[in-house]
Amino acid sequence: MDDSKTVIDETSSAPARVGGPDIEATLEELRAQLDRVDRALLDDIRDRMLLCARVAQVKRQHAIAVVQPGRMRTVHHRAREYADRHGLSAEFVRALYDLLIDEACRVEDRIVDDARPGGTRS
Repeated sequence: MDDSKTVIDETSSAPARVGGPDIEATLEELRAQLDRVDRALLDDIRDRMLLCARVAQVKRQHAIAVVQPGRMRTVHHRAREYADRHGLSAEFVRALYDLLIDEACRVEDRIVDDARPGGTRS
């Protein structure tokens, strides 16, 4: 299966004219839109990490292992389905979720380790 798909533009209206005085204004507006999306993306990542910290607290209270392979498979499966439905590269989405899951595990490990006798706080 070819994972190098072209991203389908679901929001675009008419294409921008190439050249001329409007191109700079068009690029400026598109870049402003990207900046807004980036802020929202970072806010969502922050919110995800805050939720992961709450998950870690529950795991700590109930002596549940940080790493949950079944849950990781479920998250990756959903992300892959989303990528397929929306024309995104499955490889990119997998790599992105590998990073998100690695960071979630790091956050959870820190919280769970801090609760153990002799655990260290940063």
